[in-house]
Amino acid sequence: VANIYRRSQGNPLFAVEIAKMLTDENSVTWRGGQWHFEPVVEASLPLHLSEVMLRRVRRLPRKTQLILNQAAVLGPTFSGAVLREMDQHAEADLRESLVILLERQMIHQGARINGLNFSHRWLQWTLYEDLATLKRRSLHRAAGEALERLNAANLEAIVEALAHHFLQAGELEKGL
Repeated sequence: VANIYRRSQGNPLFAVEIAKMLTDENSVTWRGGQWHFEPVVEASLPLHLSEVMLRRVRRLPRKTQLILNQAAVLGPTFSGAVLREMDQHAEADLRESLVILLERQMIHQGARINGLNFSHRWLQWTLYEDLATLKRRSLHRAAGEALERLNAANLEAIVEALAHHFLQAGELEKGL
């Protein structure tokens, strides 16, 4: 615990994320009604909050990482319907990935029906910034196209989101 505190410099978000990371890595487990800690060497702990978050994400199944990256492009708040439409995910695969992300406390259900939020804006930002430029553009294009299909009857209601995604995808004419 002292090593976690020192590494996080008392920052509550950083300390909580380190604890979640150690739980994901089975260095901290709940057995017999109490927490059990494997020895934690401070030098093995990431130096930055972004590193902790990326280390947690990289332990997820590949399809769940893809869905999380798609969500990062959509923003801090997103919907399962748009994710499903972006990549034509099988309903069962998407549901399974969302359950994993909810259990790992990376996302949580929002106030809107079908609405989901990142557990913290920093996670969404970290994932977005970690995407390679070509991947980010591809995901923005997929987001714009998914939003177009889902809102074909009322594109005016989402014109700003469409412009954002197509401009970020490098499709200037369509964005404008």
